[in-house]
Amino acid sequence: MSERQTQKTDDVDLNVDVDVGIDESSPPEENTSGGLARSLYGRTLGRVLSSRGLVVATVLSVVFSALFSLIPFLGLLGSLLGLGGAGFAYGAGSSESRYLELLLAGGAVGGGSALLGNLLVITFGSTVLLGLGLLGGAGAAVVGHYFGRDFRRGLTRDIN
Repeated sequence: MSERQTQKTDDVDLNVDVDVGIDESSPPEENTSGGLARSLYGRTLGRVLSSRGLVVATVLSVVFSALFSLIPFLGLLGSLLGLGGAGFAYGAGSSESRYLELLLAGGAVGGGSALLGNLLVITFGSTVLLGLGLLGGAGAAVVGHYFGRDFRRGLTRDIN
């Protein structure tokens, strides 16, 4: 018992001086090799847009769009349903919101799907299908992400 009491009463000196060699007199120089585009990305879009999230959203959008396009008689609607499914899957599987990434990926994949699926119509006629693919893909991906996040929130919330 006396040994335990001596452990509690021993004073420990936690003051440690460390010299890391930082000169505080001059400010650090900024790296200007990236140029204006990199500095704008770092200040504005770097906080909102994640490049890793954009890659994941694009891959999910392409895979789900291709899978849903295989359903007979759906065409562009199958692609849009696939983009909604990709947004749902990303929202259900990710703890962070990635609306901007899915908006960009869904618009690009939806527009590309409309362009490739209806190339003759878009080339020689109206571009309404291209616009429908762009806006529909972006909207379907964002709405799917919203419902996926809501689904995840419902699964992870405590039941009272």
